[in-house]
This record gives sequence, structure tokens and C-alpha cells, in this order.
Amino acid sequence: MTRLFLRFYAGIMLGFVVTMAVVVGWLLAETPQDRQIVEHSLRGGISLADEKLTGLSSPALDRELASLTESFGYPVYLKTLEQLDVELATLLRGRAEPVFAGVHLYLERRSGDGSVLVMGPLPDFSVGGGLSGLKVLAFVVIVWALVALLLLRPLFRSFTHLERTAQKMADGDLSARLDPRLVALDTLAQSFNSMAETTEKLITDQRDLLAAVSHEFRTPLARLRFACEMSERPQSPGQRATLVAGMDADIMELEALVVELLDYIRLGYDNPPQQELFRPRLVIAELVSALERGAVTLSFVDEVDDDQTSLRGRRLFQRTIKNLIGNAMRFAVATVVVRLEQRTDADVWVIVSDDGPGIAVAERARVLQPFVQLDPQSAHPGSGLGLAIVARIVEDFGGEVVIGDSEGGGASVSIRWPVASVGESSRSSVDRN
Repeated sequence: MTRLFLRFYAGIMLGFVVTMAVVVGWLLAETPQDRQIVEHSLRGGISLADEKLTGLSSPALDRELASLTESFGYPVYLKTLEQLDVELATLLRGRAEPVFAGVHLYLERRSGDGSVLVMGPLPDFSVGGGLSGLKVLAFVVIVWALVALLLLRPLFRSFTHLERTAQKMADGDLSARLDPRLVALDTLAQSFNSMAETTEKLITDQRDLLAAVSHEFRTPLARLRFACEMSERPQSPGQRATLVAGMDADIMELEALVVELLDYIRLGYDNPPQQELFRPRLVIAELVSALERGAVTLSFVDEVDDDQTSLRGRRLFQRTIKNLIGNAMRFAVATVVVRLEQRTDADVWVIVSDDGPGIAVAERARVLQPFVQLDPQSAHPGSGLGLAIVARIVEDFGGEVVIGDSEGGGASVSIRWPVASVGESSRSSVDRN
């Protein structure tokens, strides 16, 4: 916007300077001194004409007047004092010098017969070399109109392009973008395109999410419908108990799916908390202690030397690590290791590794999308939202998720989480529990 203002300001000032330079030059082109020179020349000319006419009578007088008219380029003729205005006649009577009146030049002849030599009408020798005030005004208006046209043309083109692009998006073409070369404001094009990309991503995600939800809900709902139909048939108490248990499991699956889905959607709208600081080693140690169970051994390796390292967003960090550990323990054979590292001062890494089947390289990007399950029929059921929630949380905090191979042959999921700045840590309280 500042560049646009400066462009308009510079254009207006340039137009003003050009206009003033032309007008001033025009005003200086004809000075009063120039006018005096012209009038003096005309007075000398009419006096010379009077000398030529002295002693002539018709028809020689008429021929000489015609010759003078042709020579001067202005009408030259005779009048009597009685034919003139009384005031002008009084001014001329007995006066030896020519008199300007309007656009005519008058001189009482030396012959003393009361005749007056008249020259005119003469051109307007006023300031401007004959240009009238109307012409000057027209010139100024034209100049400023051209300046306004030159300044407004890029804006007109920009807003026309903006209108067409916005209409394309309204018609359903979410890929429509502004061409920065056709927009006068670079920031406008960048902001609009960023908004368009965000809108396209949100709508695309919404469509994909809706399709995935309908797919995921279909299986448990189909089982529930089948169980309802089976419940209408005569059954033994044991069969009915098995049927009810299956229906209860399906309902719990649907409930868990709805909870996971709501959490995933909510992450897209909630802003990460900025003031909630905590020590990552304490949160991870607490989770490892709470989640260790069964035949899978869960261990924590802390490789961060600085005890003052603080992160922000305890609740979402805890949810992220819990999802990673839970996902790893479902696929692990015997061991899950959680490792905390600080490779730079700007962030920490949490690596969760297992000794399970691992994730193929071609599938590593896809498993971060919602409702993606590499093997839905496996013995490790899930909603397909665990890693998608992890990816969204980490992205909101400006981190990244990296999937690789673990030393035990299984999968290794690493997350990078930014460290709170020194000033932020000093201003906010840190949860040490």
C-alpha cells in the first residue's frame, strides 16, 4: 500500500510540475516589453501609411489603401471623426500619435480634413501569443486527465483481474490464482493467493475427510445392523450374550472414532497455547511410566544435557507423544524405545522406535493423512487418525514429522518440536511436575 501511495504521489507531483512549467513558460513567452515592441511597430507602420496617402485623391487613394491592406495583412481604410465614437473622436482630435482602441489602431491624418486612418481589426497581442484562457484551461485539463489515466490504468487492470479470479473461485475453480505480473500491489497478489491456497486445502481436506468418515463408519454400522437382525431370531443365552458383547464393541469403536475425529477437526481451528511452558523429559517420563504394560517393554532414553530446556504446549505435546507410543506398542513385537535429543538450541527431537514390521518408504507420507491404515484387516485395529493428529499438532507448532527405520528393524517416528525462547521462558512459569 505504501508503494501505491508513493506512486500516486510521485505521478501527481510530476504532472503538477510539468503543467506549471508549461504555463510559466507560456507566461514568460510574451512579456509586456514584447507587447510594447509590437505596438510601437504598428504605430510606425500607420504613420508611414499616412505619409504615403498624403496628397492622393480618388481613385489613387483607394488603390493605395488596397495596397497597404495587402502589405500589412490587416484592413487599412479611412473614416471621418464624425463616424467615430464621441469619446474616441475627442481623444484623436489634434493628436499626432496613433491611438489603440480595442483591436483597432486610429490616427488623425495630417491633411487636416478631419479624416482618420484606421488599421484593424488587429490580432490579440495580449500575453500568451493569442492563446485564450479557455485554451489554457483545456490544456491543463488534458494534461491532468492523461496523468490520471496513466496512474489509474494499472489499478483498473489489477482490480479487473482480481474480480475475474474471485469469480472463478466463486464458480468452483479453487485452483484460480492471481498473476503477480497483472497486479499493481505485490502484497495483494501474495495475500490473495495465500488465502486461495488455504481455502482450497481446507475444502479438499473437508471432502477427503467426509469420504473417509463415511467409509470408516460403514463397517461398524453394518455389523450393528447385522447384529440387530440376528437378535430377532431365537437364540440361546450364550449366543445372545456374545451378540450383545459384539454390539457393545461396535458401539465403543464408533465412540472412539467420533472422539478421534472431533480431536482431529478441533486441531484445525484451535491455536496452540503460547504461554504453557514445560520440561519435555518430565512429560515423557510420566507417559512411559503410565503406558508401560503387557509383553512390550517400553523404555525412555534422555540425551538432553540442559535441564533448563523448555517447550510450550504441554497438553498437545503430551497428546502427540501418547499417540506415537500407543501406535508403536500396537505394532511392536517386544520393544519400544522413546528417545529425547537436542541437536540444536532451537528445537528438540523425540524419536519413538519399535521392532515391528516397519513402514514402507512409499507409504510414509500417506500414513500421515487421516483414516489411512496400511492393513485394515490386520490384528492391530485403529482409527487411522493417530499419526494424522500427530502431524497436525506438530505442524501447528512449526515442527516436522520424519518416518524412518529403527535399529530393531521396525518403524521410527521422529518429531521436531521448537524450544521456547530464553525471553519467553523467563517471562512464563514452567511446569516442573
